[in-house]
Amino acid sequence: MLKDGYVNVLGAYLPVEIDPYLDKDGNEVEINPCPKCGCKDQEVVVDNIYEPSGYRLKCANEGCGYSIPEEITDFEYFHDDGVLAAINTWNFHTGLEDLIKSGDYTPSADEDDSL
Repeated sequence: MLKDGYVNVLGAYLPVEIDPYLDKDGNEVEINPCPKCGCKDQEVVVDNIYEPSGYRLKCANEGCGYSIPEEITDFEYFHDDGVLAAINTWNFHTGLEDLIKSGDYTPSADEDDSL
C-alpha cells in the first residue's frame, strides 16, 4: 500500500492510502518491499519548497526509518508524475540493495557513498 499524504474530511485529517497504485494507462505498478525491514507499505515524501516539487518514498514502518536519500529526489511538476518517478527510483534503489546483500553486485568506492 502506498500512503500519499492526508485529506481533510470534516476537520479530521485522514491518510490517503492507495492500493494498488495505477499508472496513467491504468496498469498496476509493483512497489518493492523495504530492503531493511520487509514492510510492503511506503509513504510518499513531497518537498514542496522546490519548483518543481521533489518526490521520494520512505518505509511506512515507523521503527524502520529507511528512505530514499534526499540526493536522489525526483523533481516533477505534476503530482502523479512525481509519485510514479519516486516509485521507479524506489524500485531501482531497493533492487540494487538486494543485489548487494546477495553478493551478486559489489559497488565501486564512488558508488558506495550514494547507497
